[in-house]
Amino acid sequence: MKKLLLFLIIVSVAVLYSGCTSAKLTLAQNVAKFQSGRFEEAHKGMGELLKKVKSETYPLYQLTDASILYALGDHYDGCDIMGRAANNLEVELGSGTVALDLVGSEENVHYRGYVHERVLARYYHGLGYFARGYYDSAKIAFIQAIERDINKEKGKENAFASVHFMLGETFLRLKEYDNARVAFQNVIKLQPSNAYGWYKLATINFKIGDKEEAQKAYQTYKDSLGSEPYLPIDGSGSYIFLLLDIGWGPTLSPDAITGAFSSYQQVSFPERYVSIVIDKNIVPSKKVEDVYMQAKDEANLTGDVSKKVASVAVKKAIQTFIPFGGLLTGSTDADVRKWLLLPGEIHIALIPTEQGVHDVTLKFFDAKMKELKDYQQSWYYVPAGTEGEAPLVQLRSLFQLQNQKKKEK
Repeated sequence: MKKLLLFLIIVSVAVLYSGCTSAKLTLAQNVAKFQSGRFEEAHKGMGELLKKVKSETYPLYQLTDASILYALGDHYDGCDIMGRAANNLEVELGSGTVALDLVGSEENVHYRGYVHERVLARYYHGLGYFARGYYDSAKIAFIQAIERDINKEKGKENAFASVHFMLGETFLRLKEYDNARVAFQNVIKLQPSNAYGWYKLATINFKIGDKEEAQKAYQTYKDSLGSEPYLPIDGSGSYIFLLLDIGWGPTLSPDAITGAFSSYQQVSFPERYVSIVIDKNIVPSKKVEDVYMQAKDEANLTGDVSKKVASVAVKKAIQTFIPFGGLLTGSTDADVRKWLLLPGEIHIALIPTEQGVHDVTLKFFDAKMKELKDYQQSWYYVPAGTEGEAPLVQLRSLFQLQNQKKKEK
């Protein structure tokens, strides 16, 4: 019986983790294509990979392909794949699978992501619905994102201002004003200087007849903007609604002592500030999320360490007490897999302008406010709308994106 069990473990590990190296290489190649602006090629490569990849890392590859589709402006298929990825990240594993994961290589165990990934998967799922006007479905997705935002320190949960902002915007479009007010109050609680959060509170309070609170919020909004153009308190003004993904999210690196545990590393990216040029007006975007800050102190790290200790103990026991046990186990090296196409920051811009379509130029600057000319983007026929109707325009910073697009043509 023991020999049969040993044989089954050998076969199961061999089958479960075969072909992983080539899949990871293909994933890296498609990410590189995305980073060079070759979105169509990257999506085609991910589509082929998803047909072949084994279940243990499937959600990770789904997240990657959904991110590519969003960059292509495909909110239909992107939303569908993002939703399935979000669900797959939360599938509970059976006891047999958990046992195999304890024995297998850390790089190839079943991928269930991290707190910030599960939150942002639901957030982007909601954006896919929101961009197409399915506000009831968007509301559900954003609420699910908030429910998944947990933290090991009490009081630090529900900390994604970007999620609360989009939930509030969704409530606003559904004319659920009381719920919208609560959502934007949460934004302000997290970011007291968030000008757009104050503007939304002003318009909501104005709509429900609380003129005193509306004026207070509106004055704070105007003070936060300084010399920038501002929108009217009653929500009658039209604007362009931009949501910008900036830079690259955190990576995971093994610790220097044992190499068995992973920790978050902030990715260096040059673009830190964005100015939007429209109708000769220049409006800076407002940072609403720092993904690295969200990731580095999340709740599941303690559980991950406990699981890692157990995994190392099991592998050491097999290697010590079973002849040739090292052949049965994977490496004890750290698991450094991540959703590589997450942004480093999320920015929002509500740009006052006349209704209709406009030409928009995005200018990017480094930390010293030096312009990064290779990052500049120009977009045409960008729509503006009034409060509750302005279409969501989602864009991403990328080195020489526009030049690459010209080359493809």
